[in-house]
Amino acid sequence: MLQIIFLSVCFFWILTLFGLYRPWLALWWSDYCPRIKVLKVYGSIALVLSLLYGVLRFLT
Repeated sequence: MLQIIFLSVCFFWILTLFGLYRPWLALWWSDYCPRIKVLKVYGSIALVLSLLYGVLRFLT
């Protein structure tokens, strides 16, 4: 379980960094692709998953 969450965290952090470089590739499903939207979408998911991973790692 922790490995899956860790891989998801890594994936979304990579998407966040990639989206800051080329936002139109990261937000392919959206017509309007500013960098702030990349941070809001992928950054918030990555942050929540990072916190979840930290809590689960602390508890085990």
